[in-house]
Amino acid sequence: MVDGKPSPAYDEVSNPIFSPDGQHVAYMATQGDNQFVVVDGKPGPTYFDIRSLAFSPDSLHLAYEAKMIDKWLLIVDGVASTTVYDNNLQENKIVFSNTSTLNTIVQRDRTYFRVELTITETK
Repeated sequence: MVDGKPSPAYDEVSNPIFSPDGQHVAYMATQGDNQFVVVDGKPGPTYFDIRSLAFSPDSLHLAYEAKMIDKWLLIVDGVASTTVYDNNLQENKIVFSNTSTLNTIVQRDRTYFRVELTITETK
C-alpha cells in the first residue's frame, strides 16, 4: 500500500526506498521468474535479476542494475544503458555524485571498471 492505495499483489517485494524528498517510493518485485522495479505503483520492464536501487539527490532520477540473460546493465529512469558488463559487485552501490551523475564499479573480462554515467535531458 502506498499513499493509502493498495498495490498489486506480487510473489515477493524487497528493498523499498523513498526518494530524498519523500515524494516517491521504489521497490523490487518478483512475479514468477520475472523481477522488476515498481516506482510509485507502476511496474517497470522485467529482468532476470535487479540490484542497487538509488534515487538522485533531487529525487528526479532512479537508477539500478539489471541482468538480461548473462549480462548486466544500468537502468536510469527506465532506460537501459548501451554498455553491458559481466558482473556487478553484490555489495556494490550506485552512488549519485550530484543530481545528474552516477558512479558504480563493474566487471568485464575479469577487469574492474569505475563507471561514471551522466544523465542528459533530451526533448
